[in-house]
This record gives sequence, C-alpha cells and structure tokens, in this order.
Amino acid sequence: MNVFPVTLPPLRERGGEDIPILADYFLKLHRGRKAVFAFTPKALRCLRAYPFPGNVRELGNEVQRALAVADDGQPIGIEHLSERFRDTTSATVSPTTLNEAIDSSNDG
Repeated sequence: MNVFPVTLPPLRERGGEDIPILADYFLKLHRGRKAVFAFTPKALRCLRAYPFPGNVRELGNEVQRALAVADDGQPIGIEHLSERFRDTTSATVSPTTLNEAIDSSNDG
C-alpha cells in the first residue's frame, strides 16, 4: 500500500487551525441523542492551545469526555474540559476567524 504515501504532520505541529474543524467532527460523531451542538469560544481556545502529545485520538477522547459531562442544550465550555486542557487558558492563541476575534474581545 505504498503506491502514494500521504504524510500529515502531527496535530501538535499544525498550529491549531484545524482543531475547531476536528473538534466539531468528533462532537457530531459522539453526540448521539445529546443536544450539544457547539463549543464556547473559550473552550475552543483551550483546545487550540493544547500541545496534543496524543495527537488526534487525544482530541477525540477529550470531546467524548466533555460530551459526557455537558448539559443538554448548552455548548461545551471550559468547565467540561479536563484540567490539563483548562490549564492552557493562559496560553495566547490568535483567533483564526472574525467570529473568534469578536468573541475573544467580548470575553474581556
């Protein structure tokens, strides 16, 4: 199966731009009947700031864990993330979209 190898850098080396897309994918994959449809901007910033030594599998596991403790009808917030992810809140991550920039300015 080495006809056309595709090499992807580890998640920790990608700069965090694809974290929201992957997190949303895992949210949809694992949500089941739970009415949780999004992440708060702060939760996404924590996910983007985390170094992901466990790569994409670690992100999927964290989303699944956050879903288990999240309330129906509410987005996943930093309070639903593991402590090691919440500890990244002091890290500086630049917003990648206009909506993220607006949300981060409203966070104070």
